[in-house]
Amino acid sequence: MLRAVLALLVLVPVANSFILGIDLGSQFFKAAVVAPGKPFEVVHNQHSKRKTPTAVSFQEKVRTFGDDAIASASKGVGKTPMFFPLQLGRNLTSVAKDEMSFLPTRYYPYSLGVNASGSLSFEMGEDSYTVEEATAHLLNFAKGLAQETVDGVAVSETILTVPSSAGAQQRRALLTAAKVAGLPRPQLIHETSAAALQRSLDLDLGGAGKPAFNGSEAVEPNRSIVLFYNMGARHVEACVVSYQGASYQSKNTVAMNVLGCGVSDALGGHQVDIIIADKMLDGFKAKYPKLSDIEKSARALKKLEKQAVATKHVLSANKEAQFRVESLYEEQDFMQQVTREDMEGWTAELFSHFSQPIEAALAIANVSVDDVDTVEMVGGGWRIPKIQSLVSEYLKGQRSESSPALNLSQHVNGDEAMATGAAFYGANASVSFRTKKIFFTDSTIHSYALVLTPLNTSQTHEEGWVRGVELFPAYGKLRAKKTVKLNVTFDLKATLLENGNEIAHWAFSGIDAAVTGKYAALGTPLISLKLELDGSGVVQVSSATAIFDEPVPVDAKPAKENATASDASASEANATAGEESEGHKEEEAEAGKEESSAEGDTAENASAAASNATEEKKMKIKKRKVPLEVVESFDGISPRPLLAEERAEAVARLAAMNAADAEVRQTDAAKNQLESYIYESRDKMNENEHVQQVSTEDERSAVLEKLTAMEDWLYEDEAREANATVLVGKIQSLEEHVRPILKRAWELEQRALLPELVDKIQEGANLTLEYVLKNMTWVAEKETQGVQEIIENFTVWWANVTEAQSKLAPTEEPAYEVIDVKRRLEQIRSEATRLTKIKKIDPMPYSSDYSKYGDYWKDPNMREFYEQYYKNFSRNGTNYSDMFRNFNFSNFNSSSNGTGGGYDDYMKSFRNYMKTNQSSEEGSEDTGNTTSDKGADHEEL
Repeated sequence: MLRAVLALLVLVPVANSFILGIDLGSQFFKAAVVAPGKPFEVVHNQHSKRKTPTAVSFQEKVRTFGDDAIASASKGVGKTPMFFPLQLGRNLTSVAKDEMSFLPTRYYPYSLGVNASGSLSFEMGEDSYTVEEATAHLLNFAKGLAQETVDGVAVSETILTVPSSAGAQQRRALLTAAKVAGLPRPQLIHETSAAALQRSLDLDLGGAGKPAFNGSEAVEPNRSIVLFYNMGARHVEACVVSYQGASYQSKNTVAMNVLGCGVSDALGGHQVDIIIADKMLDGFKAKYPKLSDIEKSARALKKLEKQAVATKHVLSANKEAQFRVESLYEEQDFMQQVTREDMEGWTAELFSHFSQPIEAALAIANVSVDDVDTVEMVGGGWRIPKIQSLVSEYLKGQRSESSPALNLSQHVNGDEAMATGAAFYGANASVSFRTKKIFFTDSTIHSYALVLTPLNTSQTHEEGWVRGVELFPAYGKLRAKKTVKLNVTFDLKATLLENGNEIAHWAFSGIDAAVTGKYAALGTPLISLKLELDGSGVVQVSSATAIFDEPVPVDAKPAKENATASDASASEANATAGEESEGHKEEEAEAGKEESSAEGDTAENASAAASNATEEKKMKIKKRKVPLEVVESFDGISPRPLLAEERAEAVARLAAMNAADAEVRQTDAAKNQLESYIYESRDKMNENEHVQQVSTEDERSAVLEKLTAMEDWLYEDEAREANATVLVGKIQSLEEHVRPILKRAWELEQRALLPELVDKIQEGANLTLEYVLKNMTWVAEKETQGVQEIIENFTVWWANVTEAQSKLAPTEEPAYEVIDVKRRLEQIRSEATRLTKIKKIDPMPYSSDYSKYGDYWKDPNMREFYEQYYKNFSRNGTNYSDMFRNFNFSNFNSSSNGTGGGYDDYMKSFRNYMKTNQSSEEGSEDTGNTTSDKGADHEEL
């Protein structure tokens, strides 16, 4: 639950940035933010809604998004892409143009095509937008909403949800769209896994258990297996998740492991909407045969679909609903009664696919229904009663009689859990946030393999040389790593396969150049290719290195050491082509192994020569590592990610459209402001009483003429083509004539209120002065006199300006401005208040206890000096002007000849004391000559 997240999250404000989680659904997207100093917060759109339709319209001059785009769809559905996220990375190689549509063409008559990258594109006359671009526009809009939520703070990290079935091409396409949208550090998380991660925050499984100790039995950590059923608009996903008690920094937490997921595209909430709309369309045709050409009207069809969505929601809570659309077509209303039983009958075939993802998830996770402890329903479609009953009955039928019944639960917000879970995924891994640490492990349903061939056939290589390597098996864990090792002397080409299909190529060059050049004498190198299946489910090459063994001479070592080193070196030198899984320990060991010592001969030779080790020349194997150049390409692969230049073009196009939209909005705002200013100014000139008093008839007539002329200009072509700068200039030109009159009117109105305010402030200041003089005697006289002078100066000024104003006509410029009076009154009030805040400083208590300063303070001269010093300090407070008043300096008068006591005697006693102590500490018995000491003292001074 979101409330639990708020309670568990403690933020550390280390950066002016925030993490953005976006659940990019087919029908709606939801966004959640978490920023330093703020808890998780679901983003609201421009209509204050927590979820926004996944739609962008290019119909008007200004793009519209979400609900606004849906509203404009009736004018031109073809220019309003919707339900498109699942089309990212879709392979259209063998799909005919008339079969590309992913939605019923009756309701979504898109003109679709394929661009140069192989991506689906929406054709809109001269313009076209790939599905990556449409997604980028939508994500850029979501970014803007999120930044408004956190008061303009910049995004630092973005987490996006994808179905667990998404392939590498779909994942790359979504990441590309995020980069085009300007979202920094985009990462992916499976949508149902995000909801499961959100659920983990509410779980308390009692920690990590206890090991066996002193004869006691070990306590295993508690474990819970949960089935998540996620029904969205265009697909259904089920995941089996294991939660286990764990500990982190001595605190109980949860380790979460996604055991398996199943996905079906045959069922979704939007498909239910389409079925209801089709049935109502047939009903309208049957009821009004003469209007059977309704399908020609896109506007009418969108009305049908919209009402179908509303009817589905009503039937989810009620057994019957009234399907009603006013002026559906040709001014004809349509109304029909629909029951829940009708809807379930229409969708029976569709709902028959409900169990497919459950069965797939259980099979992959290798668990049975009896092992499941809880069922969580999430997604927008779980509210359909028939889905709930079907899932419940299926699980009951698959569960043994001895097992307790499984109830369908909703412990998390089914609509928002994916977005908040995605945001928490970022915070959980970030050092900028302190959270309840959750150990999270996810998996992929895809398998990945690598095929290696020579990059350049002209380089020396074995004829027909090819190697295949299994990298990551299906249903393996994300964030897995793999190192592929082989001994070759030529450059390599690697082809990445996903489920047997080519999805990427890598060229590893630099091997041949190193073998034939600088390291020609060192033989065949060991090629190390390190790959990773990252958290987003994308295979990446993390490093590629050619490693040469170079023997170098070293100093002699004991024979036993050399023999041991020789064994290790010989084992490594004989390594042949192969591959091995790579764990953390192996990474650290290989990273730190820059050099390894070895004998040039075999272990037997080394042992035989041990007796003569000091006479033989020892050798050491030094590793020479050559980084390889890695170039990724997608030749012959469709669809491929956007190239760098294509991505730059998309970024520029998005920026240009953002700027154009902003200019149009500014222009519209300026035009509205100009219109409002004309109407408001005209009303004031004609009706405002104070305006009438401070202006002449001629002045008002001149202003009204200018207002009328400007209003007429607004309907001319020049005004329609004017930009925001021109319109703002028009407003300023009117203000030059209107503002002086309005200002005089405002001054006239406010001047009437000043006498009462002046009397109130002056009276309060005088009472404050009287109180301070009577009760706060420690306040200095100059302070009270200063305030009194300010009051008197104001009184004189106020009398002069009021007299001058009384001699002026209302139509003349006033003798003073109201703001000047208020500033002066505020000074009086603040200065009078300041007097009451002056604190009394009590005298410092006198103390004659100098024991804490040591024997040094027992010197009579020093004691007299400091006693008088502190007496004066205590009596005088913080005023040092008479610090030493009446102080007897007779004993401290300076004597030039060094006799008669005085200052020299005082300093002499001080230095003698210090020197005595110093000599005592150093163990010296000779205190020195008095005359010499006095001379030394004078030198130092």
